[in-house]
Amino acid sequence: MMDHAVDEFRKPRIRTILQTGAKKGLTVCRTWAFNYGDYNAFQISPGRFDERVFRALDHVIAETNQYRIRLILFLVNNLQAYGGKTQYVKWAWEEGIGLRKHQVKLKCKMLARGKKRLEREKMMLRRRKRKLGGGKMRLENE
Repeated sequence: MMDHAVDEFRKPRIRTILQTGAKKGLTVCRTWAFNYGDYNAFQISPGRFDERVFRALDHVIAETNQYRIRLILFLVNNLQAYGGKTQYVKWAWEEGIGLRKHQVKLKCKMLARGKKRLEREKMMLRRRKRKLGGGKMRLENE
């Protein structure tokens, strides 16, 4: 849904999907809160996030709140099309951390833990700022 919310033409689909779901009894929805690499990347590089995609995620959260649907956010992925382990390995190489084939699994786990921690901290900091700033959106669903 986050990917749809980035694109202004596809953004209305989110409301339609959630509205239909709520009418049919949907109370919990899970969606991705990640995307690494090039197209609509949530995390552009280690520790760098695209504000435009953050706003798209905010929109998804607000829409689920409007229909009283609880939201489960997935923060990790293994699909190469959306970055996955391959993206972490690429970033490691760019940072000068060379990985051999037999080291990739262990190093990926270590790198992923560190980068996921940074990502979670960034999301939680953003959540606190919204709450303290008196914004209209309730982000209790996170």
